[in-house]
Amino acid sequence: MRTRFSDFTTNEQNGTTFVTAVPQSSADEPVRFDASIADQGSDDDPQANWEEIIATLAQGHLGNELLIEGGRGVMDKEVAIEALVESDAEHVRNEHAAHAVLEYLDDQDIVSIDGEEVVVLLSYEQIREEGSSSMLNNWAATLDACVERIDSAIERVKQNQETLQQHFEDLSDTQNLEQEYAQKADELKQEMKGLLAGRMPSELADDEKRRFEMLRKRYHRYEMFEEKAASPVAETQGPEILGAVVEDMENIKLLLMDQSQEFRKLALSENFTESGALQDLENLESFVAEFGDVTEPSEQMEEKSDDEFVEDLFDMRESTTTEEVQQLDEDATLETTR
Repeated sequence: MRTRFSDFTTNEQNGTTFVTAVPQSSADEPVRFDASIADQGSDDDPQANWEEIIATLAQGHLGNELLIEGGRGVMDKEVAIEALVESDAEHVRNEHAAHAVLEYLDDQDIVSIDGEEVVVLLSYEQIREEGSSSMLNNWAATLDACVERIDSAIERVKQNQETLQQHFEDLSDTQNLEQEYAQKADELKQEMKGLLAGRMPSELADDEKRRFEMLRKRYHRYEMFEEKAASPVAETQGPEILGAVVEDMENIKLLLMDQSQEFRKLALSENFTESGALQDLENLESFVAEFGDVTEPSEQMEEKSDDEFVEDLFDMRESTTTEEVQQLDEDATLETTR
């Protein structure tokens, strides 16, 4: 569904085919860009040219604005436009050009613009029914975005592993480590108290609210570190546990990299809808949907509002539950930069 542009014309210049996006309004300028943006890959290089754009949308918004439900990945069109403008995409110079590129991808059946939404991914069944091979490339690009997040997570876990190991080398016993974490949590508690100055978080200005939420995340982490340090296995098993986590993530990363290439090769096949390999996508749909949640706040942040947290925090300091302790390794593993 076109909104800003009425037609896309092509012309060749010095051996290169260009697209001109013709605007609906005579007040708007036409947008010209290389038509190869919609080119499929080849046997030698199966990656499609538009995958960079899909990866940009997935990397920044998977699990947030890009929601996957029932295998169908949808995001708000304005969010997609903003993401393209902020990206390094070769053909996107400004917002007007971003609209042109997105509508051209819709014209070429690479994405689908449905009102104010952009359909970026289709489920296994929808791909088979509609014969949309380009969606396999979109899934491949999304898996690549997952791999980038895993790389970030691996680096973060390795840093945590080194920090934990250094702690065990520097401190004489686990009690010292526990006291250190408790002291840091108390310092963060006092910093939050000073920032609030008698107010509730809901009453803070935007910049103060962001600062408060950052402090709260750090507070929860040190709370869990403190409880973990009190565990009898913390000193001997902490670094080893994180090492095993890294190994698991490396294996998942290799699996996703291999699967993304398989999808690209499948997209080049004339009979891809009849291939049993297409069913691999069905197995990955729920994984990618859940993977999009890895950058969300910890369960502690979700279970209580900021105001409820403050009421509890300054009434009494509650002990960390066993479930929250178990989540320490998971949080350290999955926390990545937005």
